[in-house]
Amino acid sequence: MRQIERYRWSDDNQAEIARGWIEKADTVGELATELGVDPAGLEVGLARYSEFVAHDADPVFGRPAMHLRPIARAPFYGLRWPGLLITTLGGLRKDGDGRVLDPEGRPIPHGSSRPATSRRVIPGSSTAEWDWPTRWASAVGQAARPRHCPSPTGRPSARCSRSPQHPRAASGSTTTVVTWLTNGLYVRTVGAVRSEAGRFGVRMSVVLTVAPTGPVASKTDNPDLPTQPEEIATAVQQAYEAGAAVAHIHLRDESDRPTANLSIARRTLDLIAERCPILVQLSTGVGLDVPFEDRAALVELRPRMATLNPCTMSFGTAEFRNPYRQVRELARRMLDLGVKPELEIYDTGHLDACLRLRDEGLLGDGPLQFSLVLGVAGGMAATPDNLVTMVRRLPEGSRWQVIAIGRANLTLTAMGLALGGNARAGLEDCLYLRKGELSPGNLPLVERAVRLVRDLDSTVANVEEAESLLALPR
Repeated sequence: MRQIERYRWSDDNQAEIARGWIEKADTVGELATELGVDPAGLEVGLARYSEFVAHDADPVFGRPAMHLRPIARAPFYGLRWPGLLITTLGGLRKDGDGRVLDPEGRPIPHGSSRPATSRRVIPGSSTAEWDWPTRWASAVGQAARPRHCPSPTGRPSARCSRSPQHPRAASGSTTTVVTWLTNGLYVRTVGAVRSEAGRFGVRMSVVLTVAPTGPVASKTDNPDLPTQPEEIATAVQQAYEAGAAVAHIHLRDESDRPTANLSIARRTLDLIAERCPILVQLSTGVGLDVPFEDRAALVELRPRMATLNPCTMSFGTAEFRNPYRQVRELARRMLDLGVKPELEIYDTGHLDACLRLRDEGLLGDGPLQFSLVLGVAGGMAATPDNLVTMVRRLPEGSRWQVIAIGRANLTLTAMGLALGGNARAGLEDCLYLRKGELSPGNLPLVERAVRLVRDLDSTVANVEEAESLLALPR
């Protein structure tokens, strides 16, 4: 039998830093790079934690003020989430992906275990295995060896074991993860905890987008649909005040028909900017009857974001034209202008087309941003299976949201949040608040989305947080 050696932890952590068990850096961004996590997300998480410290209150994890200590001065310390045994010398040793490891820490082929989450401190000596279900947790903190490990509830807890057979752990909340390591080291870790594509995970902030108009519906379908610049600006302002950080904008002419008229676009954007600092995402889809060249010209207004549709497809009884060469020209122009593309995915092949654009260097640096559109005739049906399939295929680190058209909107929005996505709400996607009841404008739909986010123990990102989470060009 392989002997398990007891490790004596150093008094100042220097030996562990030298071994690479603890990462040390002069800035939060450098620490995130060392840990292999998203610097922007980590900085947002740390800023949120600093707000808790400043107000002596942790509304997320419920820790008392005596356990809230500033994390502000360099150096910063962090550690990767390890594979741990949680039972007394027993059970499977696994990594963060649920892969079973051999005694040397190497994944065993075809060995896996379904991960499970927990929201309480778990004594390792008396419980079955516990596993963190996400691929990683952003981690930053000041390491110390306290006499006792403070618990998230504020009640005293037993001394942390120095033996590798008795680790203690607490899974997270929307902003904070607290970890008891096997050697008794207490590390306060703060940051954005994002689930790997296709896995349930703990969420910190959700970027909420309002889509007030769209290219299809009319006032005949819903009299409260905003179509003119003043109406659109008013709807966006209301959504912003309710919690939306992004506005997805379609334009209409004086007759309420979809248009790419630059004067109308400029007027609409100016009105929105006068009323609120929301991030604007212009649609280059515009409408099925608008020529591609006119649609593409909208990016010359330099919105922070614009949609990019990678493929031609059937759209109901019509054709949505996105020619191969012209899509590449548009992607290149958006890159030159610093406009972040939001990649519209209506079918599985659209994702592959976007990945080819990425490989050609046409989508810039940083994480890709996707909208998974379900429920359009000619694209994927709005089903849970289709959503899970697409989420699992997304590149690691992607930002994404689900756009579910019609009656599946609420169900798939909730499912998207549970899978780690952002959210979108508005009359473009669903004209009804509930069966048989038209929504009286966009505001009730946005307010419902905000409630949904909070009911799922997440927070709604403000504009500054959204900029970081979406990795928008400065």
